Amino acid sequence: MIWKVNPNQWGVTAATVGSLCMNVTTFNNETYATDATAPEFAVTWIYNQGPETAPVHAFPNCKVASQVFPASFNNIDKLMLDLEWTYGLGNNTAVSTSKADLEKNLVNTNVAIDIFADPDQNVATDTEKAKMEIMVWFAAYGPATQPLGMATTGIVETQVVEGISFDLYTGENAAGQKVFTWYSATPIHNYTGDLMPLMDILLAKNDPDYPSTKDYIGYMSLGSEALSANSTVTFHVPTLAIDVELKQS
Repeated sequence: MIWKVNPNQWGVTAATVGSLCMNVTTFNNETYATDATAPEFAVTWIYNQGPETAPVHAFPNCKVASQVFPASFNNIDKLMLDLEWTYGLGNNTAVSTSKADLEKNLVNTNVAIDIFADPDQNVATDTEKAKMEIMVWFAAYGPATQPLGMATTGIVETQVVEGISFDLYTGENAAGQKVFTWYSATPIHNYTGDLMPLMDILLAKNDPDYPSTKDYIGYMSLGSEALSANSTVTFHVPTLAIDVELKQS
């Protein structure tokens, strides 16, 4: 598997006060646990609060950059994820995550898988032009960190996958893309399992506004949307593996 790490400070403007630093730990001899294992990485950041209409300053992430994508939903058997992460105050990585400490320092952020899809396999790889975005949120901190649709349409449905309850929210972002967010209200710091059941639920809707089996996934990454924080925080991902298992022809 080929990976690309990106600090992705796409929401930083002239009015932004803050900074972000991304550190990646690689093994020169490439002795990773599996072919699907990503390098360990950590992101230290602090930002002032942005406007309500555009609160996100960055999405530092680790992206699947191998030739497995674009791949049609119809051709994907499993989206296996192995994930461990922590969020802590300061410049150093934390052993565990304290929700109370993050809330006390007004940290607004999430931890999420980000997927872009489109009927056109070439457009699907473009995060700005793809028809739809599908996210899986493993945690959200702060009142500004809400899935699109939470404040308007509310929960569309709830599903339990790998023993975890995920709520589905839908909305449209500023780029006009349809956004589907599976959100666990209880932070999930460790996850090992298949994400494809969450995709299958969307595909089964048979709704033109939802993804179809003929659509293509062109982008998939794991990262954290950095909105704002009153103190420096560090997001640490010691374990990440994404294995895209295609159906046998």
